[in-house]
Amino acid sequence: MTLQIIAKGFQTFGDDYKIDKDQLAIEIRMKRPGEQYSIYKPHPEKSEAARVRMRISRRHRLRERLRRQRTSLLLNRMRSPAQASPSRSNRGRACG
Repeated sequence: MTLQIIAKGFQTFGDDYKIDKDQLAIEIRMKRPGEQYSIYKPHPEKSEAARVRMRISRRHRLRERLRRQRTSLLLNRMRSPAQASPSRSNRGRACG
């Protein structure tokens, strides 16, 4: 059986129930509707969440860049001296 309740001033409720008894009591608590979301009203909690996400994103990019640099340095050290590409500090200098 599908039960749907529409009451003025409350959120619509609907659910499916399996009836396997002669009598069945179903308790339903209706919820009041939430406030309508408007793009024209300021939403400070949303902007704070966006700032937090931006900080996390910046940290993630920085960590990723540092990880790539460390990986590059390790690979350069593992290569033989003849195969190793010069580091940024040694570029343009004469070897010898």
